[in-house]
Amino acid sequence: MINLAAGNMNNIIKNEMTVFGRKLVENGLTTSFFGNISAYENGVLYATKTGSMLDDLGEENIVELFLDKECPNDKLATTELCVHKKIICETGAKRVMHAHTVFSILAGDFFKEAACFAAAEILPFLKYVPVVTGKSGSDELAVNVAEGLTMNKIVIVKDHGVFAVGDTLKECYVYISGLEFYAKALMLKKLFVKNGII
Repeated sequence: MINLAAGNMNNIIKNEMTVFGRKLVENGLTTSFFGNISAYENGVLYATKTGSMLDDLGEENIVELFLDKECPNDKLATTELCVHKKIICETGAKRVMHAHTVFSILAGDFFKEAACFAAAEILPFLKYVPVVTGKSGSDELAVNVAEGLTMNKIVIVKDHGVFAVGDTLKECYVYISGLEFYAKALMLKKLFVKNGII
């Protein structure tokens, strides 16, 4: 018997990943080839393929995997797969989004363990944004990012990018875009002050 409900959920999740992959690129939060997305639903882990263009995702760019064991598709998935798996296991998140946001990366250099922004009264998640380290795709990065995401919904990885978690990719997108907006404001303010503009 064909499980139509499972097929519909499959399509809904892949469409969600397509929509928000495009939004990340169109709004300047990452470039087409940098960043990755995953979704975990009903025991299936959906992840973007390595080398995928986030603004041109389709059925062929999203692979289905197991969370708790390896499978042949693991080799096709993003090189950050171990990070996504660790995040989901440690936080229980249903969605993970990773982007190479320029101003958030720059802001990470000004904070030692966590970034804090003045807008935290409006957006509480900006009160304490963990800043972590680790080589791309490494177990060290997976451990550090997952630990940071038990404290907040978004973390900055030094000289790399950001990871955000949520129940939906829309939620992840809000965290990433909000952080990037205020990180940009902070960096511009520091530049203006340094040059005596303000």
